[in-house]
Amino acid sequence: MAISVLASAAAASGDSTNVTTSAIDTTGASLVVVSMTSYRANAAPTMSDNKANSWTILTAYEQSSGARVALAYCNNGTFGSGHTFTLSGASSYPAISVIAYSGTDTADSYDSVVGDNNLSPGTITPANDNSVCVTGMCPSYNPSGVPGLTSGSVVAYQDQSSSFATAIGNLIQESKAAYDPTWSWSGGTNSATTTAVFNAGDGSSPSSSPSESPSTSPSPSATPSNSPSSSPSASPSPGYENYTRGDYAALPGDDADLETPYIPQDYTDVSTDNGVRVAQTATDEYAIHEFKNYVGSETGCTVLWNGQTNNPPAINTVYLQIYNQDTDEWETIDTDNTTAASTDFNLTADIADLTDYKNGSLVISCRVYQLDT
Repeated sequence: MAISVLASAAAASGDSTNVTTSAIDTTGASLVVVSMTSYRANAAPTMSDNKANSWTILTAYEQSSGARVALAYCNNGTFGSGHTFTLSGASSYPAISVIAYSGTDTADSYDSVVGDNNLSPGTITPANDNSVCVTGMCPSYNPSGVPGLTSGSVVAYQDQSSSFATAIGNLIQESKAAYDPTWSWSGGTNSATTTAVFNAGDGSSPSSSPSESPSTSPSPSATPSNSPSSSPSASPSPGYENYTRGDYAALPGDDADLETPYIPQDYTDVSTDNGVRVAQTATDEYAIHEFKNYVGSETGCTVLWNGQTNNPPAINTVYLQIYNQDTDEWETIDTDNTTAASTDFNLTADIADLTDYKNGSLVISCRVYQLDT
């Protein structure tokens, strides 16, 4: 999943001490970046929001005329509707601008930061492809009009009232390249500026990562086996499992094994629902996991998959399917189109009659997939 902007906001203090943005909807976000601007002669304001998130504040950069700017970020926090952001600090004359992103690495998206005491924060080069360069500006004097950037785009800004002004912009890169923006804002010649880089979903490429704790049990119980086979056996028999995964431009029409077999450690990782996962990335393709399990003489079963994806199901639906050996078609048995990014959810279905779903070796095939867009 490529990085994209979900929402933004900006506000300036009216009392020299506090400022809170209007509410925005950060549902589906994986990262929020804030540009904090304030008066350098006094203590920097504190950063908070109304969802009790923790914030990492990066290096502050100052200009001798009084401007100070620092970027702060929250990675994989508590996000949702009605989200507001606040700076507070006595006589700090704060202003704040905010961008919420989806598609960034939920584990650790931060890469690096630069800054300076002029309109150009300096050159920064992402360590990986598929990243976003976020840049913030604090002008020392009352600017007017609309701020500009020589590279990328301005996303949110707020003119000075009784505080400093603020602006935040970005450039989303598919291929890593040096980024050297210069800000402009009428009346804002004396400025402090900064740029930070944040990485996409898997740290190197956009990803759609449905991750696995599957159970296709041969009985109505949904409990996974505690002692799974460490690798698929050559001849299907009780305990047989054959799990594969891959990314495809089009959904396979049959239940042939996918391009990447699970390795022995993968089978161990998905044997219990313990938060240890096997991920499959995709870029503008389908991310697919396929599970084949021996069911023997059982007449019915419960199919249960537990996992998560950094591509919000609320944007791109996740599907659970079972393969019909009689019609040679995949049948959808459950979906999720409401869960937020990087949040555990279950897909499950009771199959009352397995007659049409067993192959000649008494094995059933199920798959979970999601399209990355």
